[in-house]
Amino acid sequence: MEQLSMILEDLNNLPEVDLPPEYHLRCCRDGDGERWIKLISNVFGYASEAVGSSWQEIIQSPYFQPEDVIFICCGSHVVATATARLRETAPAGTGYLHMVAADPAHKGTKLGAAVVAAVCRRLKYRGMLQVLLHTDDFRVPALLTYLKLGFRPVIKDIEMKNRWVELAKTLDMPLPDLAIE
Repeated sequence: MEQLSMILEDLNNLPEVDLPPEYHLRCCRDGDGERWIKLISNVFGYASEAVGSSWQEIIQSPYFQPEDVIFICCGSHVVATATARLRETAPAGTGYLHMVAADPAHKGTKLGAAVVAAVCRRLKYRGMLQVLLHTDDFRVPALLTYLKLGFRPVIKDIEMKNRWVELAKTLDMPLPDLAIE
């Protein structure tokens, strides 16, 4: 089944990144590949080898800059991440929010919203006008976060519209216009 798509079309009203005092935001630095792989593997249950391949794809992109991978740390431990990506296949001015993950042990601290907002700010800094993401129907907390940050569903066909109509019931949140684009 095709993943859901969402888009944030206004990068001028992003919320401030507000973290509890024990957390801090930082970008990627040498040696962070293993930390990223471990967090993504643990959060999503993916094999480390597959996640390692994704990491290599990210850092080998001709558009990659270390500041594109954002981490939230608690002390010296990486507890959340998201990546800002530029892709040749994306429409002009469109950045891509990729691999958002937060350690479930830190649930309720709004780390997901903070790391997503930080990546959106990064994409704006890189000259992007909007941000696209792909996600799955079952990632309900992530969907709620994206909607609260201003992302809207991208509806490609009637099947996608029907999926969002069902999700609206689960999310218990009104959705913006679900017109097929």
